[in-house]
Amino acid sequence: MVVGMDVGMDGELRARMTVPWLLAALLALPAAGLAEGDDAAAWKAHFDPLAPLVGKCWIGQFEGTEIRDLQCWEWVHQDRFLRNEHRVTGAPSPYSGETFYGWDAETETVRFWYFNSLGGVSKGELGEEDGRPVFYESYGDESQDTHIRSRIDFDGPDRFTMVSEKLVDESWQPFMNIAFTRVGSKEVALGGAWAEAWDLVFNTQRDGNYEVYRRDLRTGEERNLTTAPDTEWVYAAGAKLLVVSDRPAGTEPGYRLYRLDPNGGEFELVNDLPVADSWVGVLPDGGLVVCAQQAGDRELYLLDADGAIVRQLTDNDANDCQPDVTPDGQTIVFWSDRGGSAEIWSLPLAGGEARQLTHFPGNDNAPAHHYGGEGPARISPDGQRIVWMATRDGRDFDIYTMAIDGSDVTRLTDHLADDGYPSWSPDGQWIAFDSDRYGAIDLFVIRPDGSELTRLTDAAGFEQAPVWVPRAEATQP
Repeated sequence: MVVGMDVGMDGELRARMTVPWLLAALLALPAAGLAEGDDAAAWKAHFDPLAPLVGKCWIGQFEGTEIRDLQCWEWVHQDRFLRNEHRVTGAPSPYSGETFYGWDAETETVRFWYFNSLGGVSKGELGEEDGRPVFYESYGDESQDTHIRSRIDFDGPDRFTMVSEKLVDESWQPFMNIAFTRVGSKEVALGGAWAEAWDLVFNTQRDGNYEVYRRDLRTGEERNLTTAPDTEWVYAAGAKLLVVSDRPAGTEPGYRLYRLDPNGGEFELVNDLPVADSWVGVLPDGGLVVCAQQAGDRELYLLDADGAIVRQLTDNDANDCQPDVTPDGQTIVFWSDRGGSAEIWSLPLAGGEARQLTHFPGNDNAPAHHYGGEGPARISPDGQRIVWMATRDGRDFDIYTMAIDGSDVTRLTDHLADDGYPSWSPDGQWIAFDSDRYGAIDLFVIRPDGSELTRLTDAAGFEQAPVWVPRAEATQP
């Protein structure tokens, strides 16, 4: 587990073993290790001390430093070997590595071999102490061999501490301690650059009613931000989350718009205006474009940063809703059925003619509860592209992008399941969305060119409509 921990801490490469011994050992393993008649359960029993780690990813921080270690454990080669893949970040010389664990039938010992990207190599064997795994590791040449002994102390199923000692003058001396926390997935732990900069807030009904949760993309930890019996749904984020809720407020029943700190806390009513269950556009000066629920339809209103109504932006017999605003604050994109079918439109905030951006006659008769086939549109941070969910060819929803003027339509996902509610990362390099392609509705990210599709969650129930929160605005209280 800790093999290689002493490599790269100060940028100095300490492990410089040669590897002919390893090649010979690997060639000998099949003959020594694959005894006839061993069934899978009996074979895996050799690795029982490591069982709580396998199939999971973990993240730890070196005590007293900003250096972080991400580790993932999995069975490989027909479940005959264990592999621990890890990546160290925050060090002067960041590095990655892999450890392979195999059963030595001749000595009845689990042995391991480690290699890292700086050229470090080490080896060792697995022991057990009071039911806890202990790793005995050595590296260096024969005249200056370094020996490390590390013990895992579990604290429940999702946390453990690695306690390491170093052999100095024939005495074990404290070396380092690292506290690890379970991470949601290998892809998050070893893949996403998004995990270092942002969290996601999302909506779920796992507590029996709609609530807003925040997910730490580094650790996979989740926290309920709303914890109320009412319906809450997050629709935008910045210094504060913008949440639509039906909690009692004002003189009329219905939804109202609230601000909420990204860490949770008290709800702040933005305005007594009854609003639709809709996305919200945020202007550079903190003003808002909201969808108001009226007697016969839905219309767009402009609010100032204090929540006061500045003016009504649309006024017709159709439904105008689901707004977003370009980063320069000059243009609104929104969903509307004003042309007889549901489409995405744009409108200058200062006033003028609305312009239809999508034109797909195949959706003209799509049901209203499916947004008429054209879902809410969100504008990229550079203001150049729009991402939205749409149905085409009689299929369920997929994710599409287009230029801000409606040209250059690009399909990002192509799946029989529903992919919906996309949201740009603050740097414009990723798009988060939800999908039921594996049964439950989970969260995913994808590049704007359709590459690097990555699943972020794997839970019963659903997680929907993710919104990015910069970590500087989502620190723990």
